[in-house]
Amino acid sequence: MKRKYKNLKVAYYTLFAVMIPMPIYAAGDPTAGVNKLTQLIVSIVSAIGLAILIWSAVNLGLAIKRRDPAATTEGILGVVGGLIIAGAPYVANYLLS
Repeated sequence: MKRKYKNLKVAYYTLFAVMIPMPIYAAGDPTAGVNKLTQLIVSIVSAIGLAILIWSAVNLGLAIKRRDPAATTEGILGVVGGLIIAGAPYVANYLLS
């Protein structure tokens, strides 16, 4: 029983030490970190969209060569989807600015 209270006491003191209010002074622009994170996410989404676009274009070319209508439709949908994903961050940025 003593060990249980000792563990609770340690947890309480640790929590108290973590929750002590401390002033934080920001140097420079406080939104710079958020802007960098946003740019990173936009770059990742665009890269994924371009990868899907290239993969689908290759599949579309192979489907046209094989004269497979189902694969051709899939390739066209993939190309359109890749274009939408690659261009979505830029369209959103244009609409929000």
